[in-house]
Order: sequence, then structure tokens, then C-alpha cells
Amino acid sequence: MVDNLTFSREGIGVVAHVAEPTNFIQVGNDDSEGLRIYVRYNLYSDLNNFALENSSQERACLLLGSHSKDDAWIKVENFVKVKANIGSLGSESVWKEAMSEASSSFPGMSVVGWFHSHSGTDINITEQEKSVHSKFFSKKRQVLYITDMIVGDRRFYINKGGNIVSSGGFRIYDKQEKVASNTSAKQRDTRPEDYIQERYLGREIDRLRKLIEKPSVRPIDYVIIVLIAIDLLTSLLRPAPVAKIDQRDILANQNTVIQKVEGVEKQIRTLDRQLESMGLLDKELESASTESVHTSKNSDKSVEEKSNKNKVALSGSRIRIHTVKSGETISSIVDKYYGTSSESVCKALIKFNKLSENDYILPGDKLRIPSREKLGV
Repeated sequence: MVDNLTFSREGIGVVAHVAEPTNFIQVGNDDSEGLRIYVRYNLYSDLNNFALENSSQERACLLLGSHSKDDAWIKVENFVKVKANIGSLGSESVWKEAMSEASSSFPGMSVVGWFHSHSGTDINITEQEKSVHSKFFSKKRQVLYITDMIVGDRRFYINKGGNIVSSGGFRIYDKQEKVASNTSAKQRDTRPEDYIQERYLGREIDRLRKLIEKPSVRPIDYVIIVLIAIDLLTSLLRPAPVAKIDQRDILANQNTVIQKVEGVEKQIRTLDRQLESMGLLDKELESASTESVHTSKNSDKSVEEKSNKNKVALSGSRIRIHTVKSGETISSIVDKYYGTSSESVCKALIKFNKLSENDYILPGDKLRIPSREKLGV
């Protein structure tokens, strides 16, 4: 820190030499590489009081002080109130009037920025504040100081690289108290004095008491109440809309269910036939176990009988079980076992297996193959 160097103020009137303060209290983060901001303690307190005069309204003022020639640091030493509301801060005439008053009242000081208070909306910079700052306070050494006494916080904004950014912290100097020797760059944080907080609370209590005793009701409030009542009545008296159901999807789903049920019924009938065939097969095997097997002495005749086994109709009471294979039909099965595919034999076999002419046989189905005499053809 260049404590022993002095710089000149660039103000109107008397020019005095100033130096960068050495004894100060650090508020917030220490941004020694950026613009170093020093606020006189009495001015810090006066700005708080200025914002608390009417905490329900936003207030503004011009900040005056001095700065180094290289704009490395500034000192905020005094202020001039701006006689305008929030909507007219963008007017050039408002700031010209404030700067004219500053020239006459504080001729040895420069304009180092401006002050603006918020009313419970936090301390973030708004688009309107950015516009005012860019238009009238675009120099590197000119800052924006925002406070919100309802929230209880404050922040400086500086011009950096063409943008308006938060400074991170600032330094309070010239406080009439003993400062420890080890408090130079990083000091404890500070908050408004107790009497400022008590004064603020007193003002807020008075304002709330006045609102309770005489609440401010505008004509527009009555209009809003009436509109709300009309809207509620309309909602209560409005008939409920008739529900419309598209039955096409329901009917389509119903047809799908019917088809699936029919398919299941057909599978059940096929399973019943297979179970019945298996029962007959068990009986046939049981009866076959009691019969003696006779072999033919003539080997040629035996070979001929074996080769024509599937071509000759069965005799007696024996019933064979045939498992339907892929590609087989009733006609092909009849031809295989009876040597003919006549319609009468096919119908007789269908009737014997308790099928209808419209039923399909599927691979894996079991058919009973009796003798031709049992078929009655």
C-alpha cells in the first residue's frame, strides 16, 4: 500500500492533497486488486439515516469525495440528495441539478458515484440502475452504493471491463476510536449501530400503527374485491361439463376379448379330445396286454403285411392313436390308414373323433383310428 504518496483531488474550486487512509475497518471481502473504496464513518452513518427517513420509498443521492490519479482507490466523504423519484432518475436534468448543487456546496470534491436505497427487495442491482449508472457514472472511479435497511444489507458496484460488477467489500475509515495495530487489510465486519436499528424499528412500528388505525383503501381495491366475488360466483354456478366417452375404443377392445375367449375355448375342446384319446389308448394297451401275439410262418407274407401296415384298414376292436403332423389333413390320414380318401370315410372318421366339418386339426392333435367296420363304411 502506498501510504506515503499523496494525490490531488480533481474537483471544482480549491484543490487539496489527499492520501490513501491507513486506518480502516474492512467490511466484506478485501478486493485489493480492484478499486479500493473508502467510506468516511460519519457519512456511512448519515447514509443509513437518509435511507431510514422513509424506508418504504427508494431514495437516491450523489456521492462526493476524492480519488487517486490512477483511479486505484476512492474516498466517499459527502453526499447531495437527489430531488427526484425512482421513475425520473434516468433524466439528465435531475443529475445536472444535483451536480450544480454539489459544485456550490462542495467545490473541492469530485463526483465518485451515487447512492440508491431499496425497500425490502434485496441489494441486487436492477436493470434501471444499470442504465442510470452506464449513462451518468461510466468512469472507473465512479461507484453505485445500494442499501436495503429492511433486509439489513448493503453493497458497492463498480465499473470493470465494460460491466457493472459487485466490489465484494469496502473500507470504513476515520472512526473516532482506537484501532488495533494489526488491523490493516483484513478487519472484522461491521453492521449498523444499535441506535440506528432501534430508530428503524420505531419508525416501522409507527407506520404499522397508522395503517391499523386508518388503513388506506383505494377505490381500485373495491373493484378488485367485486371482480373476485363475481369470479367465485361464476365458478360455483357454472354447470359441470358433460363427459363424452368415445365408445369405439371400448368396442374394439371388447371384440378383441371375444376373439381371445373363442380361441381359448377352441384350445380347451382340442385338449378334451386329446385327453379322451389318451384314455382310449390306455384301455387299448391294457386289452392288448392280455392278447397273444401270433406270428406268420410265411416270411414273405409277413414282409408284405408289414409294408402294407399303414395302407390296410384295421380289423377287430383295436383302435390306434395317430398324432397329427405338420402338413397332414383328414384326407391324407384316411388314405394312409384305409387306402382311400373318399368323402364318406373322411366324414365317418370326423364323426368318430367328435369333430365338426368346420374344425381344423393342428399339429400335435390326437386322432383315434378305428377299424373300417367300426366306422360303418
